[in-house]
Amino acid sequence: MEGNHHFATTVETDEDGNPIQPGGINGGLLQRGTYNQTVSSIFIKVKSIDKAINKVKKNGGKLVFEKIPILDFAYFAQIQDTEGNLISLWEDKI
Repeated sequence: MEGNHHFATTVETDEDGNPIQPGGINGGLLQRGTYNQTVSSIFIKVKSIDKAINKVKKNGGKLVFEKIPILDFAYFAQIQDTEGNLISLWEDKI
């Protein structure tokens, strides 16, 4: 993939890259300007983008970019929290 991505993990992961410990957030950062975005964005890896989007909407956030497939290995979407922060969601295809 092109762009300025920086991946980060906060806890150990299993062989699929999922956090082993509860409360861990693994994901990354996307630099402002990558893919013509005007803001920086954090990436959070989730088990289900659909469930995450529903929780965001239920709690006052909004969907910014609909869920799309990334080739044959993942899904991507973007949400905005109630404070205006842009958050990119990533779900691996199983």
